Amino acid sequence: MAVLAIGVALYSLRFWAVLLDAWPGVDAGIRGVIVEAPLAALAHMLVAPVALILGPFQFMPRLRLRHPRAHRLAGRTYVGACVIGGVGGLTTALHASGGPVAGWGSASWPCSGSGRRSPLGGPPCEGGSPDIGFSCASAMR
Repeated sequence: MAVLAIGVALYSLRFWAVLLDAWPGVDAGIRGVIVEAPLAALAHMLVAPVALILGPFQFMPRLRLRHPRAHRLAGRTYVGACVIGGVGGLTTALHASGGPVAGWGSASWPCSGSGRRSPLGGPPCEGGSPDIGFSCASAMR
């Protein structure tokens, strides 16, 4: 799972070129989304990969035990990147290049886990899949 998350994050680096008006490997549908909602789309595409890179490392016991300050800083950065990237993603979901069904599906997905308990025994996960093991309360300690 970590390899896939980091792979997606690295692949997303191509969107930084959009800031220089270069579009390497960006198909016309995604380009249209960026043109329609540039701030939200680029917030999602440039900030969410930070969460994808940091997320897997948050579950490494060695990091938590030996470097608790680094773990907390990474956790706060992760949560911030999730919020910014998530809001950007929700905002651009209605402009999805896959059409209205893809847009509504993407926009409604975060609500699918609402009210379920975190597998770590924390409070209910607010949006997103409870399967990732994220405890909302433990992130801000």
